[in-house]
Amino acid sequence: LLILRCLVGAGLSCAHVFTSWFLEFVPIPNRGAWMVVFATFWTVGTIMEASLAWWIMPRYGWRWLLGLSAVPSLVLLLFFRLVPESPRYLSTQGRLAEAQQILKHGAALNRKELPVGLLVSDHIKTKTNDDNNESLESKTSSSQRSSSSVFMLLSSKLIRTTLLLWFLYFANMFAYYGVI
Repeated sequence: LLILRCLVGAGLSCAHVFTSWFLEFVPIPNRGAWMVVFATFWTVGTIMEASLAWWIMPRYGWRWLLGLSAVPSLVLLLFFRLVPESPRYLSTQGRLAEAQQILKHGAALNRKELPVGLLVSDHIKTKTNDDNNESLESKTSSSQRSSSSVFMLLSSKLIRTTLLLWFLYFANMFAYYGVI
C-alpha cells in the first residue's frame, strides 16, 4: 500500500507538468478554454475522491480506499511509453530533428499539414570568449524580467484576467482543501 500511495503522490506531482505539455499541442486561441477544462477535471476528481471515501471507508476501511485511489495512476503508467517528449523541451536541448518528428506526427494524427518553415530555438547556447559576461548579463536580465512580469499581470490590460484566474485558482484550492 505504501508503494501505491507513492504512485498516487507521483501522479499528482506531475499534474502541472502534463497541463503544460498538453497545451503545447493546443492552438493558442484555445489554450485558455483547455486550462479551464483541466481545472474543472481537478475539482470534479476531488469531489469524486471524497465521495469514494464516504462510500468505501465505512464498509472496507482506509486500505481499500488507498488501493482504489491508486488505480488511475497505475492505468496512466500503461501509457507512459506512448507519450512523446515535449517539442519545446527538445528544441531547448538542441534536439530539433526529434522535435520536428513529434510535430509531424501530431499533424498527421490531426490530418493537418505542418506549416512550412524551419524549427529554431532561441535557447541553444553557443560558446564564446565572453561566456562569463553573458551569464552575468542573463542573470541580471532574468531577475528584471521576472519582476516586470509580475507588474505586467497587474497592468490595466491584464488586471481583469489576472483577478479572474486568481479567483478560479482560489475556488479550486478551496474546494480541494475543503473537501479533502
